[in-house]
Amino acid sequence: MSTNPNTTQPLPIEERFIRLPEVMKTVGMGRTAVYDRIKKGTFPKQYKISARVSAWKLTEVKAWMDSIQQGGAA
Repeated sequence: MSTNPNTTQPLPIEERFIRLPEVMKTVGMGRTAVYDRIKKGTFPKQYKISARVSAWKLTEVKAWMDSIQQGGAA
């Protein structure tokens, strides 16, 4: 993560939507595993960004990954 040269605080993660292939690559899970965890309430839900397109917020996926590293439920 980059830091702001005027402070010692890290810059926030860029907020953007990511589609399922990038979600799967980022978290290392397949389609079925992602959707099973969404159904169980243990993975961030996707956003409907158009009639035929769903995507996830990158910051929510990263927060989920951080929670797993800290001993949260998968």
